[in-house]
Amino acid sequence: MKFGFHRRLFLFSALATALLVWSSDHALAQPYPNRSIRLVVGFAPGGQTDLIARLVAQRLSIDMGQPVLVDNKPGADGVVASQLIARSDPDGYILYLATSTHAINASLFRNSNYDPVADFSPVALIGEVPNLIVVKADVNAKNLADFISDARSRRGALSYSTGSSVTYLAAESFNRAANIQAQRVPYKGAAPAMTSLVAGDVDYTMVNGLGPVMPLLLSGKVRALAIGSSKRNPSANDIPTANEAGMPGFTSTVWYGILGPANLPREVVERVTAAIEKLISEPEVLKIFNVQGIEPRFMGSDEFASFLRKEVPRWAKLIKDTGSSSN
Repeated sequence: MKFGFHRRLFLFSALATALLVWSSDHALAQPYPNRSIRLVVGFAPGGQTDLIARLVAQRLSIDMGQPVLVDNKPGADGVVASQLIARSDPDGYILYLATSTHAINASLFRNSNYDPVADFSPVALIGEVPNLIVVKADVNAKNLADFISDARSRRGALSYSTGSSVTYLAAESFNRAANIQAQRVPYKGAAPAMTSLVAGDVDYTMVNGLGPVMPLLLSGKVRALAIGSSKRNPSANDIPTANEAGMPGFTSTVWYGILGPANLPREVVERVTAAIEKLISEPEVLKIFNVQGIEPRFMGSDEFASFLRKEVPRWAKLIKDTGSSSN
């Protein structure tokens, strides 16, 4: 029996639809993840954040059985990356290695165009990296207390470089806590900010992490007066904490954590959270963390969400109190 053209077309369409539905259902039925994952980073390759991202991506790839590919999206201290994640589908195949800048930038940049809490799904906090108060090599002060005393006596005469929103506000926090006034010299990145210090163009700076500054410290081109963590770092045990150096209670760190777009499925959150918790307990990872001055600090999704809700207004208040701007 021969089918008419329209009947054959109908049967073909019905078969195609059935295959499409089966294919979609089959894909959804597969456990997460079943393909590669993008891990977005808001900064260029080679920096502290990129280093952490590549370590995390490597370990997640092993644990999750799928490639985790680092995707650098630098721009406006992480604003570009945050905007990208906020607009992405919550399917678990695009994640974000966020830093403290994520909580800062919504208040610091007028056109950030994202809500740092409502537009994201907190997955896990990974750790913190302490900031260091670093001075040029020929500064006369032998320690932090001497430096603060000198800065107070020459009110407004000293200058400091900044290379990102987080180090800018960390420096502002330090200046306020130390009751000193100094001239800010902004740069578009940590490298030029440090170069200006080495050249003697500024008197001090706030540096995020031991890794980027350690070669300069060892060569004597700059000096670290204090580290912003609550305890000394084993890789640089001769650098006192700010608390030990004359600023009781002062800490200054940058956090790193995984976020996804809002409404990320719970099973995805739980899968990635478990992988992160496992990752930061591995001896090889902890060894690298120690060398780089990274302090592991795990938080699951609920605790990280609560932490983030507190971080945003904390930074917003500092920005308002200091009259800070992104310029």
